[in-house]
Amino acid sequence: MQKKSETIYSLFPELGLLKDETLRNQVTDVLLECWQQSTWQDLKEVPIGPDYPPKYNFVNHTRSVTKNAIAIAKNLEEIHGVKVNMDYLIAIALLHDASKPLEFEKKGTECVRSRDGTLFPHSILASCMALRLGIPKEIAHSVLFHSPHQHSPPKNLEGLIVIHADLGDVDPIRVISGLKPEVRS
Repeated sequence: MQKKSETIYSLFPELGLLKDETLRNQVTDVLLECWQQSTWQDLKEVPIGPDYPPKYNFVNHTRSVTKNAIAIAKNLEEIHGVKVNMDYLIAIALLHDASKPLEFEKKGTECVRSRDGTLFPHSILASCMALRLGIPKEIAHSVLFHSPHQHSPPKNLEGLIVIHADLGDVDPIRVISGLKPEVRS
């Protein structure tokens, strides 16, 4: 698998839902750069975490979270009249775990935390890269604070929706896999 923008577009077709072309390119660049800096040749082999079965991978999880977030946003708008910035929502969902390829690596047949994954809290690398590549601060903030392990939730609606979309994917996978649901801080 070649580490190119075209590969990112084929793995994450939801990029096409971003109406703002500049933002679409920036999100693609963050995903690509995280992959290029990693040791992974195939993003479909990057796990959600070391204790998850391989079929629950980073690409499928990211796509599911994005689709979950869009569904929640559509329901909020249709039922409650709440307006959601869909480009920000989709960007946050696509980037929420973008640093997973940097946080984990293969050691033989096992997946373990990489040096970066040990040194830095989850999603800080993706958030910093997003800022460096010009992504709006509100999006980078939500990427950084999307995890239930953070002490503070995101300060915008789109980030809060992504937290629930993320847990709506990962907790059922954990239970199906015989693991406990994510701990809430």
